[in-house]
Amino acid sequence: MTEAVQSTNNVVTIKELFTTFGSAQPMELRKPQQNHRSLTEAVQIIAANLRRTLEGIEGLPEFDKIRKAHLANMPMLNRYQGNLVGKIGYGDNNQEISEQMPARMFQSLGEARDFFVAMEHHLLEGRFDPLIAEYLTAAKKRALKAAAAAQAKRDATKAMWQANKVREAEEAAKAAKEKEAARAARVHREAAKAAAEAARAVKEVKEALIEQMKANKVQNSSFGTLASGRVGAEAA
Repeated sequence: MTEAVQSTNNVVTIKELFTTFGSAQPMELRKPQQNHRSLTEAVQIIAANLRRTLEGIEGLPEFDKIRKAHLANMPMLNRYQGNLVGKIGYGDNNQEISEQMPARMFQSLGEARDFFVAMEHHLLEGRFDPLIAEYLTAAKKRALKAAAAAQAKRDATKAMWQANKVREAEEAAKAAKEKEAARAARVHREAAKAAAEAARAVKEVKEALIEQMKANKVQNSSFGTLASGRVGAEAA
């Protein structure tokens, strides 16, 4: 267990646990500087592949017994429809350098050997240098174009991510505002309901008081009449 992992044992909340690692936002990647091949380096690479192919030819069986498996370590030689195919290309995939340096087909090992011996000689003499230089220039342009496209894609992805974050924040704010408005409306309704109930209670109290006053008035009137009758009787 690494020290970084052990340190997470002291983290209190899950949120803190996750914020311990990485970032919540995309980070700018530090891209390694591209080192484009020089002409000399390219010639050396081609010459090395050519030499490997020539050395491999010396160990091949008879022409009719050659299979693709025999050519696995020979980057510039292949087998196609019974023919040996030789091509002076560049890199591990033996990419075509120029239309002026096409693949050639052979029906004997001697033909293939002579071809590669001649190509090695002219390569080292610099005869192919202009074509190789053109290839490297075009490859550099393609690499720069691809890098620019990749950067544009990263920028677009980042912009989209930021736009999504802004939209999410706006939607959250809108939802919070709507929730607060709903809460305020509910409070208003409850207050109005309480006020109506209070008004109804006050009205009921007033009506009860009025009824009580009427009852008291009737009772007082009856008591006065009764008293007057008693006084008249006593006088008689």
